[in-house]
Amino acid sequence: MKVDEKTVIEGYLYPCGGIECRGIIIFPRKITMKDFSKTIQWFMEDTDAAFVKYVKMKVKVLQEGLKDNFLPCSIITPCSEDERHGLGKEAIELVEFLDRFKGKKVKITIEVVKDERRN
Repeated sequence: MKVDEKTVIEGYLYPCGGIECRGIIIFPRKITMKDFSKTIQWFMEDTDAAFVKYVKMKVKVLQEGLKDNFLPCSIITPCSEDERHGLGKEAIELVEFLDRFKGKKVKITIEVVKDERRN
């Protein structure tokens, strides 16, 4: 794969993690529960009452995580490109993104960008 000399990505940074997950997501806007509405709705349509109860518990965990700008990964997987399970294609999972640079010498600079609309 051809790698550009310089690549810039910009967005809001969110660590995510769970039992089998530990990553970093860059998203173009602040993440809110609304960003997971399709996923939550899809899971809540299940006919198994015990499963729906489990989903409700996981939604609460997600809400709590968002208060600290953290995305807990479980049944809802934030980095999934499938919008029924996560944030969709807008989410850039950083480890996956950086894979294209493996074996290359790189310089990574992090710049905090002040967003006047949000701050």
